[in-house]
Amino acid sequence: MSYVDLNPVRAGIAATPETSDYTSIQARIRGHREPFVILPTDLVPVRLLPFQDGETQAPGHLPFGFLAYLELMDWTGRAVLEHKRGEIPTQVPPILERLGIAPAGYLKTMCRSGNRFGTAVGRVESLRDAARQLRRRCLRGIGEARLLFSSPVG
Repeated sequence: MSYVDLNPVRAGIAATPETSDYTSIQARIRGHREPFVILPTDLVPVRLLPFQDGETQAPGHLPFGFLAYLELMDWTGRAVLEHKRGEIPTQVPPILERLGIAPAGYLKTMCRSGNRFGTAVGRVESLRDAARQLRRRCLRGIGEARLLFSSPVG
């Protein structure tokens, strides 16, 4: 999975996983930037296998967390390989920083016992947009969104 997701970086076509077009990692990151529905699961906009971010393995989930995968991608993408043209430049900040994700807040929020979101998870602006689309005044989780997504993403 990570080999395929890093192909554009290794080929020198993209500088980072989030800028590598037509990859599942870019789709997952875009899905993470926008609100994604938690319940019911059939409304998740990106049809990729979800990550296991809680304490208990759920059927049909990848057996590791989203943050762990992002960090693996970032670490692997920075490795300089003689037989590959590209790698993530050393001066580029770590992926969690680039995406504006606070790791401690994410882990606390995404564990089943800590989930304080309701219908959707996302940045404040995204939750407000989702509320408008659902014809609701607001969605639960605005305060959590402020903590979890500490800085805007470009």
